[in-house]
Amino acid sequence: MRVLGLVMIVATVLFSCKKVDWSDLEEDTYQVQQRLDQGETPFEIYQSGVPVDHIFGKIYQSGIIFYLDVETGEGLVCSQTDVYNELSENYYNLLSNEPFTLPAGVTLQDGMGAGEYNTQVLTNLLNESNTIFARIATLGGNSEWYLPSQKELEAIHNTLHRLRYTDFSLDYYWTSNIEGNKVICIDFSRNDFPMPVAVQPNGVAKARAVKKF
Repeated sequence: MRVLGLVMIVATVLFSCKKVDWSDLEEDTYQVQQRLDQGETPFEIYQSGVPVDHIFGKIYQSGIIFYLDVETGEGLVCSQTDVYNELSENYYNLLSNEPFTLPAGVTLQDGMGAGEYNTQVLTNLLNESNTIFARIATLGGNSEWYLPSQKELEAIHNTLHRLRYTDFSLDYYWTSNIEGNKVICIDFSRNDFPMPVAVQPNGVAKARAVKKF
């Protein structure tokens, strides 16, 4: 009986221990969204002691926060929905014609923030009216948005898609990085880790726009 009593006590203690619960990330324990709506910046909220994970997934400057540099306070948001072509009732191709290769001496960048440079380069080279670049240039009535670099899209995948902060299509998403005559996409049908895939530029894929804050 004594042994049985000890087992019951141990079991009670184990089951009474608080389990790790990630639901508070969705419940906005730190009132992050309310504070953002009232004018605080993501960096100010982080500096007040709120973990950065609780800032990801919140709406700021019309986008969803997916990156914050905790040293400088600079960050990135992505559009709340996929960029859609209402005229053709379909998603955009990256380029309307193929084959396409970057001119000699023209290079694209990778890394956080690099998509802005890439988008400017490709927009100047292409001058096409019915591509993802043309739509992003008018998104939200301003030209602050751009097509993410591979690293930026991977961060969107890891920060927002894997943690289910927002819904994404289980499909390929465009980046602004080109290798040879193909464009690097990220396969969002995978939840474990982002998988780069090379896609013909006249193919149709999904896209999220990105802008800095």
